[in-house]
Amino acid sequence: MSLNKINKTEVVISDQTGWSKVTKKDYYYFYTGCKSFVDKFTKEYLLKKRNENDTLEYLKKFNSNSSLIFKGRDLLFCYTSFSRDYPIFYKLIGNKLVVSDNVYSINENSDSIYKDGLNEFLFSGYVLNNRTLNENIFSLEPSQIIYIKKNNEITIKNYFRYHELKKKQQSLNQFFFEFNEIIDNSIEKIIDKSNEAKIYIPLSGGLDSRFLLAKFCEKKYKNIECFSYGLSNNSDAVIAKKVANHLGINWSYVWFEKKKYRKMFNSKFKQDYDKFSDHFSTLPNYQEIFFLKDLNEKKYFKENSFIINGQSADFHTGLHIPENLYLIDIDQEKKFDNKEVIAAIIDKHLSLWPNEKSKENYKHLTNKIFSGLADLNDIYNLSDIYEYWEFKERQCKYIVNGQRAYDFMNIKWFLPFWDSEYIKFWSTVPLELRYKQSLYKKILKKWDYCGLFTKINKKVQAFEGVEDILVKSISKITKILFGKTNSQEIIKYFDYYSRYGNSYQLFSLSIFLLNRHRINNAFSLHTKHWLNSNEKIREQFS
Repeated sequence: MSLNKINKTEVVISDQTGWSKVTKKDYYYFYTGCKSFVDKFTKEYLLKKRNENDTLEYLKKFNSNSSLIFKGRDLLFCYTSFSRDYPIFYKLIGNKLVVSDNVYSINENSDSIYKDGLNEFLFSGYVLNNRTLNENIFSLEPSQIIYIKKNNEITIKNYFRYHELKKKQQSLNQFFFEFNEIIDNSIEKIIDKSNEAKIYIPLSGGLDSRFLLAKFCEKKYKNIECFSYGLSNNSDAVIAKKVANHLGINWSYVWFEKKKYRKMFNSKFKQDYDKFSDHFSTLPNYQEIFFLKDLNEKKYFKENSFIINGQSADFHTGLHIPENLYLIDIDQEKKFDNKEVIAAIIDKHLSLWPNEKSKENYKHLTNKIFSGLADLNDIYNLSDIYEYWEFKERQCKYIVNGQRAYDFMNIKWFLPFWDSEYIKFWSTVPLELRYKQSLYKKILKKWDYCGLFTKINKKVQAFEGVEDILVKSISKITKILFGKTNSQEIIKYFDYYSRYGNSYQLFSLSIFLLNRHRINNAFSLHTKHWLNSNEKIREQFS
């Protein structure tokens, strides 16, 4: 994409997302997030034309998940939030740069498909780096700016990169105090903005949503309720019910009705949700949308209520760090090698259809990952580089994009574990304290509100009750008869009825059985289904 001939700019904003507009005599801007911050930044930095370094430092230090598209007489300036919760897209049309909040507002039928992106999408669920499936449309990455001055000079830079901050060497008590101060400030801001409205927390069996619920209880917030969802008697729901009962919080359960939900999956509702949330570059997140529609039809959500979930505390606190990279990092005699990181990324994040990757595909993916890791001179170990990549790719493109389900259902939301201060805190914690969530688990046990993290210590598992006993018995027998590897392959065929079953069961059992040996997980079926659902893509994908 050539950006050196621009002499015109245009802003195109759709009417279907959470952007607000401010119009003045000589300029206007669209924003999401905190209005007071955006107003101050606009007046003190853009209108006063502060130097570039000061502007970037101010955003890094004070932006709390707002995004901006500013258009003045001689300046176009945009930035995304730390989480890229509301993406910004740009496209060159002749000598004009067009910026938009919605890829479909600038996506023309005559535009070509970015063919390499089809395989990237198939293997990962999203298109890598700043690309979309439109050859001519690009997107800003997390905490990134783009601006064009009067002289038509264009700049694209990051004001923050995950793990660029210096690691802190301090005591457990110091980390404990700092962590609690940050999360308390985040929760108190949410309480202040909620104005005593009903808050709903989707409660799983893990630590993160439990921690959120406990924090609101600690702050004496009364108007709160929890719900869980999935196949009947799943492990998450069993534990979530115990947590809610332990705290005396109302809890509801939405069980997956296969016939009803599969009908939703093949309806216009799903097609509309896809276009609303896929950004022509990302697999829509189906984890909650059909359950939300079900709850909405039952008039479960109160007017002006909020949903708050625990995404992505497990990632930030270190749970996703691969063991092999960690062992290399702590072994001072081993040489630093990006090939190890790239192999780990491909193995974990680009293997939805592992048997369909050709040597050409693998080479392309390797090159794309390598280009996405360019200029990381201030990130010094393999584990941090791995997390840097996952942060800007899977987390910000797929996980955070799950919030579109709330937007689509017109439900307001907060995402406390993506608060900028929370992100910056964990990016300063040394590797050995993040690995396997070492520091996080110590903090939770030290705090241990109402005994939630010591008295309720049952782990989430794939199956529950009689089903769990049955599958474990089959696993033992097949291991004896066929060996460990073959046993694991056989057990995969029970995934259709596991805690992940609601994602698999959107497809028929026959489709699952025919494909289980070829796929990594349920998202594998969803990526191919999405690609085949788009007529223009289907012609080139097939």
